[in-house]
Amino acid sequence: MQHIGDDILMFTIENLRLALPLSRVERVIRAVEVAPVPHASEHIVGIIDLQGVHIPVVQLRHRFGIAGKDIEPTDRFIISSWRERQFALVADEVRGIRRVTAQDVNPVDLRMAPDKEQQMADMGLELFEALSEEHAIVLICDLEKLLGNQAILAIEDFFVHDQENS
Repeated sequence: MQHIGDDILMFTIENLRLALPLSRVERVIRAVEVAPVPHASEHIVGIIDLQGVHIPVVQLRHRFGIAGKDIEPTDRFIISSWRERQFALVADEVRGIRRVTAQDVNPVDLRMAPDKEQQMADMGLELFEALSEEHAIVLICDLEKLLGNQAILAIEDFFVHDQENS
């Protein structure tokens, strides 16, 4: 995972600071009303209508072991896509865009936090890179690893059912 020279979008979920390569972000919008999806996976909290297109909304809080919460008007939706399937990631706050330089990025050494090492590895998050910002660590995420296999399957399942119901 190499992000040197890339622009990244920085965002937060609770007190966790995350970033995605800007190339994986289509746009950021204010949170809007989310319609529930019957029998949806725990990964899909509902759908939004974005210019006539149904987009599943993915909540990442459970991925990091953070308690769930209702979507609030101050939240942001990060519109992204995986294999040409658009979806929205819920973020508490979008902190801005930053260019990543070689001196910014360091691999995350999970051995420095042995209590978190297994938890992070279990989530498939052992391949993060990190940068320092305002005396905090920002985890630069690979989108597929951030979502995890279960969320990717839930997104695929959503689109299969959405097409069947159209």
